[in-house]
Amino acid sequence: MGKFVEKRVKLVEITLVVALAFGFTWIIPEKPAMASGSSAEIVLEQTSLRVLFARNEHLRLPNASTTKIVTAITVIEHTENLDRVVAVPKVAVGTEGSSIYLTEGEKLTVRDLLCGLMLRSGNDAAVALAVVTAGNVWNFSVLMNNLAAKLGLKDSHFVNPHGLHDDNHYTSAYDLAVITAYAMKNEDFRSIVSAKSATIPGADGEGRRYLKNKNKMLSLLDGADGVKTGYTKKAGRCLVTSAKRENMRLISVVLNVSDMWNESAKLLENCFSKYKMKPLYFAEENAYWLKTEKGGRVLCMPKNSPEFPLTESEAATVRLDAKFNDVIPAGVKIGETVGKLDVYAENRLIFSTVFTTMQGK
Repeated sequence: MGKFVEKRVKLVEITLVVALAFGFTWIIPEKPAMASGSSAEIVLEQTSLRVLFARNEHLRLPNASTTKIVTAITVIEHTENLDRVVAVPKVAVGTEGSSIYLTEGEKLTVRDLLCGLMLRSGNDAAVALAVVTAGNVWNFSVLMNNLAAKLGLKDSHFVNPHGLHDDNHYTSAYDLAVITAYAMKNEDFRSIVSAKSATIPGADGEGRRYLKNKNKMLSLLDGADGVKTGYTKKAGRCLVTSAKRENMRLISVVLNVSDMWNESAKLLENCFSKYKMKPLYFAEENAYWLKTEKGGRVLCMPKNSPEFPLTESEAATVRLDAKFNDVIPAGVKIGETVGKLDVYAENRLIFSTVFTTMQGK
């Protein structure tokens, strides 16, 4: 037992040194509390991240190959040129589970590997991308966890790029929806996950690999444009969907839901029928001249309102509550915060922003 502990400590020390050498931040997660066997669902709007429907959305669950959403956006953000040609590392070849049948040393672009990852769910592509991006799978998982931390997410921890089961690998429906909303802002990511098919070079540069997207939602649902399926015995059937109609993009996540296609479609159709994007207010209609110390005046306005998903009944009850600092100093500079604007609908706080100074007298 003593030798095992000693070896484990040394391994952690070595890993930490490697992570620091690559310039990574090493995040040590809390002890996992994963509720394997349960299910969860969520629908949220992309820009506001407003949750329109949720069930067990913060429950930590295994998420199978929907992990590859995190993998893809992590690779994209850490790769200067997606058309860079890379050699497939030996460690990626023969990775268990779904595969695009990579061979050691074959040359593909990072974009080709991303297509193999997101359209055919290639676990070998996932490992290859992790290694060429960060040196090894562990270092890459650090980057994945750093992304979750950057987005303020608390219920995710990733230890591999493909989602094969590990008790220390989990996310929540909410976390995965937020990561997907973030990823769908990236043009390269959107282009890949919305493609119904792609062709990439075959092994040793001979022939072509035809990649048909496994995501049937691209054909089943009006406006669907991504993103990823997933399945393991412990995670169950998982599906993350993006769909855009008019000026509203919704993200749905279902984890461990047997009828994932119909359930996702039902949730999204319901939310599209109930919610429309509307401005909460117009900034120029909420401008105020405030008195400053020594008798001056300063003009302030709230930041422009984002469009926000509202039901018809909510839109009819929007109420603004403006509050300003008790003292505004003389000579206050342009762009200073001098107050707060809270927006309510049906007497619930739904949005907050600040008043900033525009000009003074």
